[in-house]
Amino acid sequence: MISRSGRIFRCPIWSSFFSKLRKHSLVSSERGPGGGYLLSRKENEIDVAEIIDAVSESLDTTKCQGSGNCQKGATCLTHHLWQDLSEQIYGFLSNITLADLVDKREISEIAQNQQRRQLQNLDGGLERIASSSN
Repeated sequence: MISRSGRIFRCPIWSSFFSKLRKHSLVSSERGPGGGYLLSRKENEIDVAEIIDAVSESLDTTKCQGSGNCQKGATCLTHHLWQDLSEQIYGFLSNITLADLVDKREISEIAQNQQRRQLQNLDGGLERIASSSN
């Protein structure tokens, strides 16, 4: 979860994701009570394409992963079309920053709903543990 202050609170499910972001200098970590992750730059200086690159996700839409050996070692008929599409997607995501996402009201509402569900799940788990110990 990212707060308005840029602090990202620790969540075990996301640890490998944030580890990759840290290796790419997109976040830094703070240990101890209240620790978590901090954005290494301002929200408007980190774009979505950087995040996708950092977590090793591909935006490549070609069947051959851009190598051009689509059809038994040769370039297929539609290779350049798919290659161009990959570049367009990358360019599009390069122009969307974290600040853009945070500022979108719908995205804020989705994040709040997810956070609420996570807290409800946590509360439910704690209640089960408390009732089983009685």
